[in-house]
Amino acid sequence: MWQEAPELVLKNIFSYLEASDLRAVFLTCRLWHRIATEDVIWKQLVQRLWKIKGSLPPGKISWRNEYQRLTHETPTHLSETLLEHTDEVLDVSFSHDGKLFCTTSKDATVKVWELGYPTKLKHNAKMLLLQGWNMTQFSIFNKSDTYLCVCGVQFEGNVEMYFPSTSGRAAIFRLNDFKLIQTMKMEPPQLFADWYDDTTVLSGYVEENQQTILHIKAFKVVEKEPFDLHEPDCGQIVYSFETNHHHTMNLLVADLPSCQHQSHDQSGDQHKTLKSQDPENQRNNNANSITSSDKHRKMLIFVCEQHSAFAVHDATDLHQRIHARNAKLQTNSKKLPSRAKFLKTASSRITRNSVGTSDRSNQGQLGRSSRGTQNASELPGASVLDKPTCRPLFDKYYISGVKLSPDQRELYFNYRIYHAEELDEEGYPVIDPDITIDKFNLVTKSHTKNLLRGHKASSSYPAWYICLDISQDYIVRFVDRKILLIWILTPPPPPKKIKQI
Repeated sequence: MWQEAPELVLKNIFSYLEASDLRAVFLTCRLWHRIATEDVIWKQLVQRLWKIKGSLPPGKISWRNEYQRLTHETPTHLSETLLEHTDEVLDVSFSHDGKLFCTTSKDATVKVWELGYPTKLKHNAKMLLLQGWNMTQFSIFNKSDTYLCVCGVQFEGNVEMYFPSTSGRAAIFRLNDFKLIQTMKMEPPQLFADWYDDTTVLSGYVEENQQTILHIKAFKVVEKEPFDLHEPDCGQIVYSFETNHHHTMNLLVADLPSCQHQSHDQSGDQHKTLKSQDPENQRNNNANSITSSDKHRKMLIFVCEQHSAFAVHDATDLHQRIHARNAKLQTNSKKLPSRAKFLKTASSRITRNSVGTSDRSNQGQLGRSSRGTQNASELPGASVLDKPTCRPLFDKYYISGVKLSPDQRELYFNYRIYHAEELDEEGYPVIDPDITIDKFNLVTKSHTKNLLRGHKASSSYPAWYICLDISQDYIVRFVDRKILLIWILTPPPPPKKIKQI
């Protein structure tokens, strides 16, 4: 009787079965096997189990394969507990080849692990002994996985204070032998650092008693020159922005495709286009689109404006700026009086010119910068303020973590809603407990709101950094109650078709 049942009836029945039942159906007869393996049956199963709407994620071709991926490849079981750190782990970063990952911690160590089962500790550096750091808080591999940049904090004065005075530091490790080859000054500490290219690191710098100007400095990895590891590299100023550096966070560098290519993201009802606040910024944006239409663009990004906005600036011309300022510095040095030239050559530390060296011919090469203190206004072009290419502002948002998507087109960020007009007992603005994830598309300048919601914060104080990471298939966030949240990335809903009357 069942062999004579219409296929439409069988499909309807099979759509309510679990995967184990469908596998049993495979063995019944050829007709049932063919119907049970149809993709529409597995689509209904996946959408029912994981509450997924829409079509397959990009790059996926079968709902049955998608079921296998979500069932067997999604990390749902704790396989190991790594106990080598003696204090809270603050950050985890993975190498681009997927073979290594690095952990930083309040115990002021840097640990590089080799992925496998069991996980092996490959390198370990105690930054308290090496550099006097009090914690390591961030790390990032360069694109070729040859260097590792680590950011940390050094306490100054009374370290027993609840909020001791801090100084930001960064260090470069060579990965093949894990040798510390370079140290750098960076301020503010919560800005961290990112790789502009394989041998150039960008980070922040602020002048003493100057709260409204944030400088972005470039540091070149140079292994051939010997230098004192206890005297950090001061870098070279390449961009300067007017913003309160106390409320900046999380510098990122995105490598975007040319403007001629469209984003894969579809625009739906939940997308809202954000336009530049300043007409001049719009003109600059158009100019950048024309000049960089035949190549990728480098975008500099950081959180600003009381943690409620992003500063997004086209940094494609970084190396051109460096060469121009080096040439200007050399021209100015030739104009010095003879006595000034004598004083300059009298110190071997200053003879390594203050911004770069002229005898390097490689494109994009930065020279070793001066060590010790130097006023930013003395550097060529440092007094010129840059206006971000765009500055998307999110009303009442308090952004507490941000990460680029694998294709670097989109920013995923945590935030909580704060109410500036309402103050709690300690005088802080009242902030909602719900932590939400939104998405901002750097290509289309569109904002996807309320993308994911997972938990409520346990503290009424707005934590300035909540770990967030993203892969091709998942978004992961670690929350403050020893809970790891994993979301499955799904493509946006297709645009609604408008019927023409």
